[in-house]
Amino acid sequence: MSTHKSNTLKALVLKALETQLGKSSKIPGSFAIYRFGKARINLRVTTKKSGTKYWFDITPVLYEKSMVDFFVYACGSDQDIYVFPMGNMKEMVVNASIGGINSVPNFTIYTDRHDFEPAGHSESRIPIARYHNAMDLILSGNCVGKGVSCSIEPPAR
Repeated sequence: MSTHKSNTLKALVLKALETQLGKSSKIPGSFAIYRFGKARINLRVTTKKSGTKYWFDITPVLYEKSMVDFFVYACGSDQDIYVFPMGNMKEMVVNASIGGINSVPNFTIYTDRHDFEPAGHSESRIPIARYHNAMDLILSGNCVGKGVSCSIEPPAR
């Protein structure tokens, strides 16, 4: 994905989030972490896809050290945003294959059927429709500062 497309998409997604969640501030450091009220969000975007499949990775230190409350993944536009509470995301990537330059867990999001597939486990797709554009998870405050899974729906395996 080109840096220009990525930055443009990130700006669109931040604007969409701010419309629903209020003003944000970037937390200094090397990760894309933004604060919306009390919630800390790691924002990832991609325009790279194959049909309705979007590939992502996750930086384990963000959940191992409880650096964020939510992982927000935008799939090609500001209309397909998935909001995962930190604990739920940690559970979903637990067995994902490691890859990429940084040797971190990888996964695929299928936007046509709202499925999450940990890399190397095509038989373990997880339904994620509840997380699609789920800004209510952030607004509720129920998942902020918990460091564990939020009781919205258990990841189906």
